Amino acid sequence: MTLPLCTILESTCPEAFPVVTGIVYRDDNGNGMADAGESPIPGATVGDFDAMRYTGTDQYGRYSLPLPFGSYSITVQPNIQEVLGILPNAHSVSVDTYAQVVPQIDFGVQVDNTVHGADLYVQNDWTGAAFPGLSTAHLLYVGNLGEVKYGVEVRLSAPSWLNLVTSSPPATVQGSTYVWQLDSLAFGEERLLLAVFAIPFGMQNGTPLSLVATVLPTQDDLDPSNNVNSYGTFVGASFDPNDKQVFPTTLLPEEGMEGRTVDYRIRFQNTGTAPALRVLITDTLSADLDPSTFQLLGSSHPCTWFFRDGALHFMFDPIFLPDSTMDEENSHGHVLFKIDTRPGLSVGESIANTANIYFDLNEP
Repeated sequence: MTLPLCTILESTCPEAFPVVTGIVYRDDNGNGMADAGESPIPGATVGDFDAMRYTGTDQYGRYSLPLPFGSYSITVQPNIQEVLGILPNAHSVSVDTYAQVVPQIDFGVQVDNTVHGADLYVQNDWTGAAFPGLSTAHLLYVGNLGEVKYGVEVRLSAPSWLNLVTSSPPATVQGSTYVWQLDSLAFGEERLLLAVFAIPFGMQNGTPLSLVATVLPTQDDLDPSNNVNSYGTFVGASFDPNDKQVFPTTLLPEEGMEGRTVDYRIRFQNTGTAPALRVLITDTLSADLDPSTFQLLGSSHPCTWFFRDGALHFMFDPIFLPDSTMDEENSHGHVLFKIDTRPGLSVGESIANTANIYFDLNEP
C-alpha cells in the first residue's frame, strides 16, 4: 500500500512503509560485531536486490530502508576492493506493521588485509553557468576506499584563460594547474575542495571549457581508473538551473553491446520567494540502466537515497536552501551519480529517463 503523494510528503513514508535500519562496518577481527576502532563503510548498497528495493549507507555506515509489507532477504554490496566475506551473508526480515522499525540489521565486511593499497578517487563538477563575466564554483570530491594514504595530492588542470577568484582550502597555483596537498585520507574519508573561477569578459561563446582533476599517487592504488575525472562544457552554453545531464552523451557500438558506466548530474535551484526546507528528487530509470550498479558520487548538500518502484529517490532533508532573490549564489544544489548501462544496446537506440524535483511540498 502506498498513500497518495507518499514519496513527496515523507522522506521514508513511515505511515505506509516499515523501515529497516542498521550499519555496515569493517569487521577487522571477524567476530560479526561492530567493535571499537572498526571503521564504518560509507557508500555501500543495502537491500533486497531481487525485490529491487535498496538504499545506501551514509558517511557513518548507517542506512534506513523503507519496505512494503512482506518478507525480504537483505544483503549488502560494499563498494570496496578485496572483500573476503560478509557477516552475515544475509538477514531475513518480515515486516507487517505500519510505522514498524526493524533495527540492528547490521553487516560486517571482512577485508583481505594481505592486499595493501589505497583506493583514491576524485570527481569534479562545474556547478553553474559558463557565461563571460560570471564567477562559478567548481567542486572536487576526493576520497579513499582503501588503506589510509599519506601525502595525497590533488591537481586540477584548467584552461589558462580562467581566472581563479578563491579556493578552499587554499590551492597552490602552478600556471593553469591548481594543487592541493592533503596530509592523509583514511578509509571511507571524503574531502570537498572548492575553486571559484571567473570567465573573462569578451570570451567567445562556444569556447571549450575543460577541467581535469587527478588524485595522486597512483602507484599501488587498487583502482587507478577513478584517480582521474574530466568535466567539459562550452562558454555561453545554455543553462537551465533545474536540469539533468549525462556523460558521455553517446556510446560507441561496442560500448552499447557490452555495457559501460555513465555519469549523471541533476542540478536544481530554488527560484521561489522563501527558503526551501527540503528537496526531493525522483529519477525514473530507463530499463536499459542497471539500478544495482548505482553509486552516489557526490552532492552539494548532505542527502540520502533509496530505490523503489523503478525510481531513484534523493532526499535532502533538511536542506535550508535559500531562494535566488535573497542569495542567488547559494540557491543552487546538485547530485552526481554513476550507473551501468545494460548490455545489448543496438546502434541508434536511446536511453531516456525522467527526473522530477520537489521543493518542500510543491509539485515538480
